[in-house]
Amino acid sequence: MNKFVLLSGSSNRPLAQKIARQLGTSLGQIDIQQFSDGETYVNIQVDIADQLVYIIQSGSNRANQHLMELLLMIDAAWRLNPQKIVVVFPFFPYRRQERKVKSGEPISAQLVADLIETAGADKAIIMDIHSTKILNFFDIPVAHISATEKIAKYFIDKIDDNWVLVAPDEGSLWHTENAADVFDLPIVQIIKQRTRHDKVAKMKLQGSVEGKNVLMIDDEVNTAGTLIEALDLLKHEGAKDIYFGCTHPVLSGPAINRLRNAPLKEIVVTNSIVLPKEKQLPNIKILSAAEIIAEAIKQDAQIG
Repeated sequence: MNKFVLLSGSSNRPLAQKIARQLGTSLGQIDIQQFSDGETYVNIQVDIADQLVYIIQSGSNRANQHLMELLLMIDAAWRLNPQKIVVVFPFFPYRRQERKVKSGEPISAQLVADLIETAGADKAIIMDIHSTKILNFFDIPVAHISATEKIAKYFIDKIDDNWVLVAPDEGSLWHTENAADVFDLPIVQIIKQRTRHDKVAKMKLQGSVEGKNVLMIDDEVNTAGTLIEALDLLKHEGAKDIYFGCTHPVLSGPAINRLRNAPLKEIVVTNSIVLPKEKQLPNIKILSAAEIIAEAIKQDAQIG
């Protein structure tokens, strides 16, 4: 059995602790502080020499701080001579900036990949990346894992022949097809034309939802603006009860106010991002991604 150490940044320690329990271990001691001028201090306080090191960090809100914290953790670990450093992203930062929309923009997701490699990471494990194009930005090996099947299985007792799967857009079709592997349902796709980063000009259905219960599965919900427009379209086209599942509950800006009154029977998410109490609506169900991530670490470390 390979020796391994789990380290966690500050972005999602509850999930990291659950991953550690799944692996029958505890998190390695690490001191993370913020200086008065805003700079981050990191000190790894456990022996990691010649060991496999897994650094768990979600790139969630306060993305810049959590990314910088991660880079310092990788550098600190590299200087302690581990066998290998694997960065584990329950949620990848800058995932929506994987291409240039107009001249003068950076490709931020590629820069993040470059920084992670430069800091000293040997591999990355990423859960439900927003665009698989990002995986090609890395020169180090990347394992892409998904919570789609777990989310889909949550609904399995509700599903009957009167349901359809709806892909909210072309990017979510991969998640929808994965859900279709769990239960044999037709797939209806929403076709949309986007004019700016977060602005959709027009939406239409490719298929029918009339008189059907609908399940939509995507990688994330951010401001929920596009989701609300999709719900309006589905209701207009005769959909009955609508359910939504996604891996990453970003829920930024007006998302919670939008979802509070949305025609959704249930919203199922994972704990890839810490969801504060004020964002935990009565119809939101949180599933744990710990088992999925722990299994990826097991496979990489050849544990058990």
